[in-house]
Amino acid sequence: MLEMLIYMKRKVMDMKKLQRTLCKAIAFVFLLSNLLVSIPAVEIVFAADKPEKEVKDIKIKYEDREKTEVIVKYKAGKLKDDVKNRVKQSLKLEKMDNKKRYSRFNIDIMEIGKTDDMNKVINMLKSDPDVEYVQPNYKLEIQALPTDTRFNEQWGLLNTGQEVEGHTGRTGVDINAVNAWNTTKGSASVVVGILDTGIDIDHKDLKNSIFVNTGEIPGNGIDDDNNGYIDDVNGWDFVNADNTVYDSASLDLHGTHVAGIIAAGANNEGISGVAPNVKLLPLKFINGNWGYTCDAIDAIEYAMNMGVKIINCSFGGTDNNFALKDTMVNSGILYVCSAGNRGADVSVSPVYPACFNIPNVLSVASIDSMGVISPYSSYGNKIHVAAPGINILSTTPGNTYDYSSGTSVSAPFVTGAAALLKSYAPSLNYEQLSARIKANAVPCTNLQGKVSSGGRVDAYAALTNTKPPADTYTGPG
Repeated sequence: MLEMLIYMKRKVMDMKKLQRTLCKAIAFVFLLSNLLVSIPAVEIVFAADKPEKEVKDIKIKYEDREKTEVIVKYKAGKLKDDVKNRVKQSLKLEKMDNKKRYSRFNIDIMEIGKTDDMNKVINMLKSDPDVEYVQPNYKLEIQALPTDTRFNEQWGLLNTGQEVEGHTGRTGVDINAVNAWNTTKGSASVVVGILDTGIDIDHKDLKNSIFVNTGEIPGNGIDDDNNGYIDDVNGWDFVNADNTVYDSASLDLHGTHVAGIIAAGANNEGISGVAPNVKLLPLKFINGNWGYTCDAIDAIEYAMNMGVKIINCSFGGTDNNFALKDTMVNSGILYVCSAGNRGADVSVSPVYPACFNIPNVLSVASIDSMGVISPYSSYGNKIHVAAPGINILSTTPGNTYDYSSGTSVSAPFVTGAAALLKSYAPSLNYEQLSARIKANAVPCTNLQGKVSSGGRVDAYAALTNTKPPADTYTGPG
């Protein structure tokens, strides 16, 4: 009987893997804001920007035309099969099959035939009165930018004007972590999701910070907690549909670096994270360079079921991904998002999900160690706060450390601050966490007009709910 149960469970997972494979057939380019500075930058070419207000005006880019999947959001109470049958019969499609249904979000992933015209399908679905919106199953792409023993190099936590990687900083331009730690270093009851590549969970500075699912018995091949994922002891790999959340240094570098900024252990090893006592849940939806909207949605739904209340999103791009937005807004989770590395005002060059106009997104620009907005950082009135983002030392695979720059490393500082605040005041919801962080940012003359709060994040001020003194520096970076 036990053998039969194991067999059946494995068959279910085989079907999940098949489903994930079928799901990954479509194009939308997201920019995962950065990796390590030592890696050459990769230039990504995007279609024309589409401001958020143009919800119904979806056009298929050239590189999407040969793809075969669309995401359809239905209006409440409408019959999904009726919509599918109308389109299939009217356009005489080779096929129109439902490959994945997200009942919680009223969303379907539909696959059409290789000879079917994607533009005609999209346009007909857009005009259907039972459809709220339709979009490609966008592909997500990573872009590379480049008493713990190395704590003195972590200027984002404590800036004494020290020189890091040839750049001298300005005393006090940090997130005020040391004072915050006198109040809390975080709680193990707070679990932060890392929606990213995988994480090296055996890194000496991370291994004690990784979430452990006590409802699973490791390695027995059984879904002990009946959540649909077998042996998900430390999170899940939504790319490969397995529990191996770390595959290799080349594939899982970015998530490992992000994880260290948030919660590397204060253990006399290497570095310390902003919130060293919280736990990290790997939500791997990017494998090296590519990820997909459907994987991100699966990861968010999984995080919801695991009780996660904060997720770090160090990725972004110029296409307004309505399905991702829909999933995020209905999740009850705070998403801390990197502003993007376009070096422009987001009112002209919007970056998503940072620019999603929803209450549970907190978006973060990058500043240097002088407190000046980084030259590559996106900025504008939809970006909320700034945080350190140049020459940031963190964990890298294989018990190593390296520097990184970009808004990808700015967001984790704010995620860490949010995790400290959630640990200190567990009853705060995502709106209250976001409001406290924005309201208690350090007012900075240099950041007026660059971020809506006009300031950089201050973890201690957020904890104590007190507005810190203004920083009137107007010099160069």
